[in-house]
Amino acid sequence: MDLSEAQEQVDAWIRQHGGCWDKFQILARLSEELGEVSAALQRIEGLRPRQVDRWTCWTTTIPPRSQSPATARPTRAATSTT
Repeated sequence: MDLSEAQEQVDAWIRQHGGCWDKFQILARLSEELGEVSAALQRIEGLRPRQVDRWTCWTTTIPPRSQSPATARPTRAATSTT
């Protein structure tokens, strides 16, 4: 197979699968992929910690209101003078 036959096969495949993306779609996809690669490299080098699930983060770092003495409301028995 020479180069012209290979180009014809590639062109036929592109036409069969919907054609090429326009230049802005290509730029957007490349930018997104580059961002993911750079984030992975930063994690490998220790420059950026992996993000944790926000719900897990909130539930593990902030104690429930009933267990926090600083924010606990006094109970009726504690405020009763009778």
